[in-house]
Amino acid sequence: MRTDPDPKLRSLGHVVLNVTSLARSVPYYTKVLGLRPVGRLDRKLKATVGDIVFLSFGNNHHDVGLREVATRAAGGAVSNSAPGLFHVAFSIGTTLDELRSFKRHLGDLGVTILRVVDHRVCQSIYFLDPDGIVIEAYVGIDPGIGADDTSYVATSQPLQLD
Repeated sequence: MRTDPDPKLRSLGHVVLNVTSLARSVPYYTKVLGLRPVGRLDRKLKATVGDIVFLSFGNNHHDVGLREVATRAAGGAVSNSAPGLFHVAFSIGTTLDELRSFKRHLGDLGVTILRVVDHRVCQSIYFLDPDGIVIEAYVGIDPGIGADDTSYVATSQPLQLD
């Protein structure tokens, strides 16, 4: 008999949007929407995920990430680096046991896991929806963590859950 925590999603965590210009988008999101910059992705990772600025409304470590990308691939085709949604993140709780349970849940459904990551502010599992949109399911710690150290928001290390 399984006694795993309930693996259901509980809330939307944050969104990361592909944008063509951080110089244009960051002022828009801060001035128009009232978000404030709380961190920038470490340049060491730029080659794999691009340049990202993290923004917050103030209650979470970050609510929106803005990821600068090119608009078109070679030949003019739209690429996965085009402006638009990069991924959607959903909170599933606060403990690694809940994340392990959700990982088993994904396995039971035959969902392929892209990666499991420790971001310091949360621990995450990434996978695709049927249309190829990246979904992040995460467990978070105190949302105030990283308020005085913005490197917390821009950390990404592999996490072993097994």
